[in-house]
Amino acid sequence: MALTKKQLEELPTVGDLHTFGEAIVKAMLKVVQPVIDAAANPLDDPYLSIPTIEAYTDHKRSAINKWIREGKPDGKGGMVKLPYKMFSSDKRVKLSDLEAFGLIGVEEKAKLPFMKKSA
Repeated sequence: MALTKKQLEELPTVGDLHTFGEAIVKAMLKVVQPVIDAAANPLDDPYLSIPTIEAYTDHKRSAINKWIREGKPDGKGGMVKLPYKMFSSDKRVKLSDLEAFGLIGVEEKAKLPFMKKSA
């Protein structure tokens, strides 16, 4: 099936696609740049915004807010909340706190029966 003249005129050009690609990369970098900067300078422990945490952890805003509000199981019968600070009207979390929070419960999961090491 051949395209009509109008359909051909509406196809994006290579330049259009390049511009679109650049815009996507710039938008992604804007969100993850604080994490990239922190990795480059380990002595720096930046505060991350909720959108940056979403990109860094691949979790939704609702899950992150639940970690802050309710916490998650610590593997010992308790709950641990994600610490945060308010900057203006935005919640911010230290990168080191986020990474430590992400490790909670990992060691308990490694002890599950189906994950035992074979001798």
